[in-house]
Amino acid sequence: NKINTEILNMGTKIEGGLVVILNDDSGMISKDDINDNRESAKKSNLLIMEPGSSRDIKSMLIKAFEISKEYKMPILFRVTARVGCSSGIVICDEPNISKSHQIEMSTKDKIEVCKNISECDDFNKIEYNDKKIGFICSGICTFYTKEVLGETVSYLDLKVINPLPGEK
Repeated sequence: NKINTEILNMGTKIEGGLVVILNDDSGMISKDDINDNRESAKKSNLLIMEPGSSRDIKSMLIKAFEISKEYKMPILFRVTARVGCSSGIVICDEPNISKSHQIEMSTKDKIEVCKNISECDDFNKIEYNDKKIGFICSGICTFYTKEVLGETVSYLDLKVINPLPGEK
């Protein structure tokens, strides 16, 4: 299940938000074969978001559509089998329907926007506990690591996994 590059290259043709949801099973949890789109997704030079919980899915999906609509580019939204089958309390808000402007940009400019979002957005968070030992995690692995190690180490919790933040 490789990502269709024609779908990803249609970024300048979209008028609304386009979020491509990738349902990966990288650990063969729910079927017999590995399904991991991370490498082919990185080659797309698009923003890739990876939620770690049901609550993350809701907030990040809204943000993904906002970014896609504003910058006229598709966003890849990677949901792993563990997160997709999880449950949690999610508070639904009233829909906020507003008109926004779209920005015409070259592919190079879109890559730069993706880098800025990865670097500056609230999704990639650092949690300082121990200045000597730290873990870089994404998705549900963050929750697993925190469950085992607790507050004995520091964390960089990546919700935007492509492009990776350079400054954090």
